[in-house]
Amino acid sequence: MAPSAHDPLLPPHPSIKKPSPYSKTIFLFLLSIASLISLAALFFSYKHTTSTTAPTVNFSHLCSRSPDQASCNVAVSNAVAALSALSKTRPVPAQVLLTIIQQSIREIDATVSELTTIHRSANDRLLRSSLADCVHLMGLSRDRLVDSAAAVSCGAHADAQTWLSAALTNHVTCSDGLDGPLSRSVVKAYLEPLTALASASLAVITTMNPHELDKVTRLTRKIPFPEWVTARDRKLLEAASVGSGMTANVTVAADGSGDFGTVQEAVNSAPNEGKARYVIYVKAGTYKENVAVGKSKTNVMIVGDGMNSTVITGSLNVVDGSTTFNSATLAAVADGFILQDICVENTAGPEKHQAVALRVGADRKTRSRPGRTDRTKTRPPPSRVARSCRADLVPAESATPTFLGRPWKQYSRTVFMQSYIDNHVDPAGWLEWDGDFALNTLYYGEYANKGPGAGTAGRVNWTGYHVITDPSVAAEFTVAQLIQGGAWLTSAGVAFTEGL
Repeated sequence: MAPSAHDPLLPPHPSIKKPSPYSKTIFLFLLSIASLISLAALFFSYKHTTSTTAPTVNFSHLCSRSPDQASCNVAVSNAVAALSALSKTRPVPAQVLLTIIQQSIREIDATVSELTTIHRSANDRLLRSSLADCVHLMGLSRDRLVDSAAAVSCGAHADAQTWLSAALTNHVTCSDGLDGPLSRSVVKAYLEPLTALASASLAVITTMNPHELDKVTRLTRKIPFPEWVTARDRKLLEAASVGSGMTANVTVAADGSGDFGTVQEAVNSAPNEGKARYVIYVKAGTYKENVAVGKSKTNVMIVGDGMNSTVITGSLNVVDGSTTFNSATLAAVADGFILQDICVENTAGPEKHQAVALRVGADRKTRSRPGRTDRTKTRPPPSRVARSCRADLVPAESATPTFLGRPWKQYSRTVFMQSYIDNHVDPAGWLEWDGDFALNTLYYGEYANKGPGAGTAGRVNWTGYHVITDPSVAAEFTVAQLIQGGAWLTSAGVAFTEGL
C-alpha cells in the first residue's frame, strides 16, 4: 500500500526527546530524569552481564584519538568522578560519554544565558553580530547533543558520532565568526570549555566501537536511497517536475500567479515541527531575497523548474557588514530539508571577501539536481577530493603562481587523484597559509595524476603531504568510501564512479 501523504518523513525515535521552546524548565527537568534513567539502565545492564569483580577499564585510552589529550583526559576524569559519586560500580565508557554530553548541555545553557545578557548591552556592531550568531549556533548544538545522548543510550553510535561532530563544528563556526578583537576576547572564555567537551565526546565515541561504525558505512553503501528517506519522498525525488508525480502544497511565482511572491513567505507558511512532507514549488524566475529555513520548519522540500530557470540570488558579504554565517542566500537548518532543481547564488564577488550562497546545517538533508551553487557551505565540513578533473584554472602562459591548495584550518584534508594537472601549477604544488601553521595536522595527497604539472619530485616536504601509491589508500577517498555515494547519488541523477 502506498504511504499516506501525511506519513512522516522522519518518524521520531522513541528515545529522542526534542527540546520544547515553550517549556524550557520542564524540559530540563525531564532531560535530567531521562539521563538518570539511562545511566541506571546502563548500570543495571553492566551488573548483570559481568562478574562481581569490577573489570579494569583503561579510561585514558578513551582519549587516544583526541587532538587535545590533556583536555580530553580532564573531561573523562571529571565524568568518572561524578559517576563514582553515584555508585561504587566502576562505570563503563557509555556512561562516561553520557556524562560528558550532559555536562556539555549544561555548559551551553549557561553560556547562552551569559552571551544573551552581553548582547543586550553591547554597542559594538561586530560584537553584537558575532554574539547573535554564536547564540544561534549553540542552540543548534544543544539539540544535537540531546539527540546524541538518546542515540548513545540505545546503542546508535554512528548517529551519535554524526551529531556530536555537528555540535563541534557549530562551536568552530562560532569561533570563525569572531571578526574583531573585542568579539574574540569576550567569547573565547566561554567557547573554549564547550569546544573541549565536544572534542572529548567525539574522541570517546570513536574509541568505543570503531568497527561497528565502519560496518554501518559498508552496509549502507549499495542502498539506492538512505533508509530514512520514505517511499513517498523517493517518488518525489524521482519525479521529473511538479505535476509529474509531485504535488505542491504551495506555489511561489514572481509574476503573482502563485500563492506567494517570495520563497521566504512560502517557507514561513510551512507548519512548525511538521511530520509530513511540505512541498514548495518555485516557478521559473529570479528571486532576489535571502531565505532562511529555521530549525522548526522540518520536512520542507523546495523544488524549482531547473538550474537555468529558477534562481534565488543574494549578495550579502563581510565587506558590506554581514557575518560570513549570515551572508548565505539560502540557509537551512531544519531536519529533513530537500532542495531540487534550483540555482542558488551569491553575486557579491571576490572583492567582497567572504560571501556564502547555500549554507546547510540540517540532518537528513538531500540536494537533488540542485543546479549551480556559488560558494556552498555545509556542516560538518567534508574533505576536499578532486578526481578526474582538470587543474587548468588559469592560462598556462600566466605568470601568476598557482597552487593546489593551502591550509586555512588545522586538519585540512585535500586529495587530487586521477586528474590532469597543467604546467601552470607551481612545482611545489602546495602553499603555506601562515608560516608553519597547520602543516603538521593537514593531509594533502596526490594519486595517479597526469599532465605536465603532475610531477611530484619538487613538491613540498611537509609531514602531512603524501604521494599516494597504494590503491587501498587511494580507495579511502573514492565516492564509495568517503561519502557513501552509492547510497544516494544514484537517485540524484549524477554520473559517478564509486571505486578507482
